[in-house]
Amino acid sequence: MKKLLATTALVGLVASSAAIAETKVTGSIESTYNSISEGGTSAAGGGSLGNEVNLKISNSTELDNGMTAKGHINFEDKGSSTAYDSQMIGLTSGNITVYAGTDTGQHMNSNINPRVDDAPFDSMSGESGGDAFNRYSTHDVNHVGANLKTDFGGIAIMYSPSASGASSSSGATASDDGSSMEFNFKGSLGVDGLTVLAGKQTIEAKDSASTTAGELEEEETYIGVSYKYGQFAVGAGKRTHDDGDSSSATNSVDEQTAYSVTYAVNDQVSVGWEYIETDKELVNASNPTEEAQSFTVGYDLGGLGFSFMWTEYDNVGNSATNTEDQDAFQIRTVYKF
Repeated sequence: MKKLLATTALVGLVASSAAIAETKVTGSIESTYNSISEGGTSAAGGGSLGNEVNLKISNSTELDNGMTAKGHINFEDKGSSTAYDSQMIGLTSGNITVYAGTDTGQHMNSNINPRVDDAPFDSMSGESGGDAFNRYSTHDVNHVGANLKTDFGGIAIMYSPSASGASSSSGATASDDGSSMEFNFKGSLGVDGLTVLAGKQTIEAKDSASTTAGELEEEETYIGVSYKYGQFAVGAGKRTHDDGDSSSATNSVDEQTAYSVTYAVNDQVSVGWEYIETDKELVNASNPTEEAQSFTVGYDLGGLGFSFMWTEYDNVGNSATNTEDQDAFQIRTVYKF
């Protein structure tokens, strides 16, 4: 009996070791320095240091029926707080994957315009521009989704009953956030060097009888195209947003367009330029177009990268005040493992 127990324990140990061998642990440590200078009659400026740490644990297992189960959890630390930023458990059969998770899956709240490093609005505060304008994004909250891979690209659908999250042991809770659904496509359409991202995301009204701004049905769409040829890459994208009310109610962001170009000088050094325009519903002298233009230089040592980005902002937050014209400079260092 003791010999049998010992053998069983050994088998269990071997099985456990095999499972660990299939588990991947990756992460990154990021440090940034940002400085901002304001123009106008009340010129001012300032600088700050920031950091972010990410740790991702992922696993993939082939099941007895031939399907593949996979999952991951990503922990993120930003200075004083640590929490899981993304998690997913999924099942894949052939070209189809179904899953449940948070901040995961193929989604439209990203920008496929080629960039050397961060987006211009990542180095600024108070700006209108961004990657999402609905009151919440489907992929950012607890949701279920499905992806289909084809020769032309991936087709994705995701659904969330509300923006409120609950642990797996929690029962159903009443919520008036409004459910959301997203459809998107991302792929090359069979053309080498081409990437297309197109999607539509709709959030239902919090209450069918509500007439309050910020509680109505919202809709966001995105279409972006990028093309890489040799050392050059170019891209353009347009994001539109309908908050469901009249323009005078909330004057939210209505439309954003972005253009960018990058050039790989060699395997280590890349340079890039990006221009972004953001308009609110009321475009007039008091609510001018917000404009951002950035130039970035990146240096990749393989696992350790440095970038230097200068961004010029006009009319930050769609404000006409002179003090809203700002310059931002960012130095970013990222170590990946």
